[in-house]
Amino acid sequence: MWGNLRYAWRTLRRRPGHTAAVVLTLALGIGSTVAVYAIGDALHFRPPPYRDPDRLVSLVPVRTNVAADVPRVLTLIDEWRALDVFEGVEGHSWSWMPIDDGAGLTVVEGATVTPGLLPLLGTPPHLGRWPDAENRDEPVVVISHALWQRRYGGGADVLGRTLRVDDVPRIIVGVMPPRFHHPSVSTELWIPARLPVDGRGFSAKARLRDGIGPPSARAGAR
Repeated sequence: MWGNLRYAWRTLRRRPGHTAAVVLTLALGIGSTVAVYAIGDALHFRPPPYRDPDRLVSLVPVRTNVAADVPRVLTLIDEWRALDVFEGVEGHSWSWMPIDDGAGLTVVEGATVTPGLLPLLGTPPHLGRWPDAENRDEPVVVISHALWQRRYGGGADVLGRTLRVDDVPRIIVGVMPPRFHHPSVSTELWIPARLPVDGRGFSAKARLRDGIGPPSARAGAR
C-alpha cells in the first residue's frame, strides 16, 4: 500500500496541471452533492419548525397582475380573514434590501410581513421577541440566525442594536432559530408592516381551523 501511495504521489507531482484539474473536479462534485443532500434533508425529511405545520397553507392570488396592485392585495387579505375556514391569515412580500450595521454596507434578501405572520407560524425566536402586532409602525427588525452569526458573532448583545435597512434605522428585537427560513431559504430579516409595501413575491400564509382540510379551505376561498 505504501509503495502504491509513493508511486501515486510521484506521478501527481510530475503532472501538476492534471492533478489540479482532478482535485478541482472532485471538490466541485463532492461539494455540489453535499449541498443537494443538505437542501433535500432540510426541505423533505426534517419537519418544518412550525407549530402544527400540516394546518398551514399558502394563499396565492390567481387574478392577473394582482401582485402589482397593493390596494387589491389588502382587500384579498381582508377577504381571506373573513372566511370561517381560517384561524388566521397573514401576508408577506420579499425584496433585496441594503443593510448597514456600522461594519459596512451589504445587500440581503428580506421579507416585509404583516405583524402577525411570525406568531401565526408558531416558531419562537431564538433570542428576543416577535414585533408587537399592536404597534405596526414600530421601527424594528428580526434577523436570521445566519445573519446574527455572520455580522454579530452570535453575541447576545445584538438585541437593542440599530440596523439600517433601506437607510431606515431599525432596532433588532429578535433572532430566529437556525432552521427557520420563510418565505425562502435565503431570507435573512423580517420587517413588520400593515401589508406588503409592494407586490413583489406577494403571498399569504393561513392556518386552518380545527376540522378543516385543504379541499374545504380551497372551496371556501374561491
